[in-house]
Amino acid sequence: MIRNLLILLLLVLAVFAAGWIISRVQREEAERTRMVLRWLAALGLLAVLVLLFVKLGRAGGGGFFADFFTVLLLVGAIALCSIFLGILWAPQFGSWIAHPIVSLFDGGTQQLEPEPLYAIAQAHRKRGRYAEAIAEIHRQLALFPGDYSGTLMLAEIKALNQKDYGGAIQILEQWIADWGAQSNRVPAALNQIAEWHIHGRQDPESARAALERVAALFPDTEAAYLASQRLTHIASSETLADRANPHRIQLGEYPTRVGLLTEPLRPPPPEDPAAQAARCLCQLEQYPDDNETRERLARIYAEELDQLGLARQEMEWLLAQPKAPEREVARWLNLLAHLELHHAGNLDAARAALQRIVERFPKSAAAEQARQRSALLALELRGKKKSQTLRLGSSEKPEAPPGADVNVKW
Repeated sequence: MIRNLLILLLLVLAVFAAGWIISRVQREEAERTRMVLRWLAALGLLAVLVLLFVKLGRAGGGGFFADFFTVLLLVGAIALCSIFLGILWAPQFGSWIAHPIVSLFDGGTQQLEPEPLYAIAQAHRKRGRYAEAIAEIHRQLALFPGDYSGTLMLAEIKALNQKDYGGAIQILEQWIADWGAQSNRVPAALNQIAEWHIHGRQDPESARAALERVAALFPDTEAAYLASQRLTHIASSETLADRANPHRIQLGEYPTRVGLLTEPLRPPPPEDPAAQAARCLCQLEQYPDDNETRERLARIYAEELDQLGLARQEMEWLLAQPKAPEREVARWLNLLAHLELHHAGNLDAARAALQRIVERFPKSAAAEQARQRSALLALELRGKKKSQTLRLGSSEKPEAPPGADVNVKW
């Protein structure tokens, strides 16, 4: 009974091994005819092995020597069949075993996708051989048409090295027309076009048109958000002309012999916070999407004018933008927590601001940082109060009463 169970177990293992080998060989064997012949031979040997095992299980009843010679013959036949199986499959098994180790050195059998090589073009460009660099880029683009990296390099040589900004812009515009529908690099190309319109051609209106195309082609995306922010800071034509043609600045009269002055020089007073806020409001009236100015206004309200309610309104306006990047939203909520803690002393409101980071981006690094900071807010508030107390105590020295000894040490 035990012998029959062992034979059955060997048969099951042989079937599973055969199935596993078939699945592997079907993926790797290139010559189908050789595979079929190999498997026919292997299956025949397996059938012989099964019969020999069955015969081996039934051996007995013929005396000691008869059983001994029968078992010896059967074991020899099994060993011979096993040798033939090894000859058939040893190369395949050796390849499977050695493949992980050999792949560490030769990269394995994985086929890499061909990519354009621009090293020769870059070398020509560094040596000032722009015509040769352009010719090499065109050769690569003939092999890989529509490649954005090569097209951008070609446009950069035109713009930055040959000062042909119009030609560079035309190259990118042609790439957008031919390949823009098949690539996600169109926002980058339009931003580069805007950059060359501003700094190369001093044409802010064309730059605005390029950035507006980003918002029109990719609405409600981070690319459109970044383009809208850049639109708010494009300089005017007059400013660009002044930058291109710098003029001398007339210096005023400054005191000489500073060391002999009876009174120390004092820096000019800082600009009135109300005037700063008014200037920010004027900018926001013209460009409501200027987040940098709105954030500065919120800081002025909280830190200079002690109007935390207005600061909260500006921060909530920033946080209400639907496509603001995660890093910006997390930074604004951290700033709101800072304002609530350091200018209102409101520990609960600061924790609520940090909790909003956790709720909006639960699995991000910003959420983990918010949790850690939330646990330490009480210590942060205590440290702020202690620093204020020390600062006041060190700066305010009580006056000595009339007739008191002026040498008393405080």
